[in-house]
Amino acid sequence: MEAFTRRRYDLIGHDHDLVVLHDIAASSVLDVTAAEALAALVERRCQELRREAMPIGLRLYAERPGTVIDRLDVYWRAWEGPVPPEEAKHTETDRPINPAPM
Repeated sequence: MEAFTRRRYDLIGHDHDLVVLHDIAASSVLDVTAAEALAALVERRCQELRREAMPIGLRLYAERPGTVIDRLDVYWRAWEGPVPPEEAKHTETDRPINPAPM
């Protein structure tokens, strides 16, 4: 999961850098032809980056935020010590999170 997260942040970072480059170029003294060519290249690359980032994002954010928080809370408490099964439940569904056996 760490590799997916890192890759998504890299993709988002590259996309942001290209958008900033586009904004700087648009406000520079480039001639119209060069500015349009650069804008087209930036847009195409941004679309590629976003296409690659989307499935990663969907996979990373497949769970609802409350469910992720509940799960991470159980992991955190399990790291600190045993978590009683009655405390290891999803807030939204009240289903067990299935922590490691005590």
